[in-house]
Amino acid sequence: SKESFLGIPQIQSILLPVSVPELVLYKAQEQDGFAKIEIAVSDAASGGLVHHSGPARATTYARHRQILFFGWYRTDTTRNTKD
Repeated sequence: SKESFLGIPQIQSILLPVSVPELVLYKAQEQDGFAKIEIAVSDAASGGLVHHSGPARATTYARHRQILFFGWYRTDTTRNTKD
């Protein structure tokens, strides 16, 4: 995971109940992930190996970029837009 930000961050004042939103000139967020799984099934009575699968590997990524008011998002996973 890494982030880059150029602009003015969100400002929250103690004196005023209102906050100023962040003003973005450039913002980039990147996330990479991976998973590796291996399954081994053994027989409890004999202690022998019944089935073995794997290892299976998978990778994923998510990239978000924003320049001024325009942003775009690229990923290889489904995105939950209800958040």
